[in-house]
Amino acid sequence: SINNKIKDRLAGVPPLQNGPLAGKTVPIEAMMKKHWEHFGWNEKGVPTEKTIEQLKINDLLFAKEGTR
Repeated sequence: SINNKIKDRLAGVPPLQNGPLAGKTVPIEAMMKKHWEHFGWNEKGVPTEKTIEQLKINDLLFAKEGTR
């Protein structure tokens, strides 16, 4: 689950009972998925092959591994 990257309380879980944010929560999983998709990352937050190729960072990412 993506939500394990931040504390539930920061996402409004459980929602506050009083004040201007009463009943509000942050849909963190949906937000993170959209963020990652926008930047060309997969569902785990890792750049996709296409993104790596577009940024021309293949050599930087895989220099130590000696792969590709």
